Amino acid sequence: MSSTAASNEDRTTRARVRDAAIDLFARQGFDATVRAIADAAGVSPGLVIHHFGSKAELRAECDAAVLDAIIGDKRELIAPNADFEAYLESLDSDETRQTQVVYLLRAVADGGPAAQRFMQRVIAQTEESLRLGVESGLLRPSVDEEGRARYLAYISIGALLIDTVLHPPADWSDPVTILRGYIDRVAVPGVEFAVYGVGTDPAALDSVLAARDNHNRTRTGEH
Repeated sequence: MSSTAASNEDRTTRARVRDAAIDLFARQGFDATVRAIADAAGVSPGLVIHHFGSKAELRAECDAAVLDAIIGDKRELIAPNADFEAYLESLDSDETRQTQVVYLLRAVADGGPAAQRFMQRVIAQTEESLRLGVESGLLRPSVDEEGRARYLAYISIGALLIDTVLHPPADWSDPVTILRGYIDRVAVPGVEFAVYGVGTDPAALDSVLAARDNHNRTRTGEH
């Protein structure tokens, strides 16, 4: 086998192991063992370690792959002529997308440093997506772009987590039921809130901005 063919096979095997790990982590949680991942990918545990070094490094690569995919979906939804109905239909039929969303839930609910790093990247990617939306004219600019990105990341993931608390999945390996129930319950009010908001008087925002400015001046000793 040529070195190029061997290199391509290595990349293919690495991707297969990563995808098997994403699926297993989403369905079983992050206690899934290297051996179980290896079995799912059809390789040996030693080959998993050869490619990733450790389960923690494998998880980090899974985190990155899932986030890249989900952020890509978000960018599609804020693009001109975005087809939200087509996106919902794809969630019904695309097992990969379903697994990615359940993986995200698992990653955040798992807590700890890995979840913190995951959320930090979610916030950073959300801010970038919002920036592109503002530049395209599809989104209004914010008086606090970084804060808006943080808030939207909190409420989007937090809402999905809370929904699983209120409506516990009978089977975590059934992402279609998890996502369809959530979408049925919150898609319309969520999009309505994003498009129209709820308030008509800007006085509340002016008050919060003034309070924040006063607090910052007091903290820094300014008068």
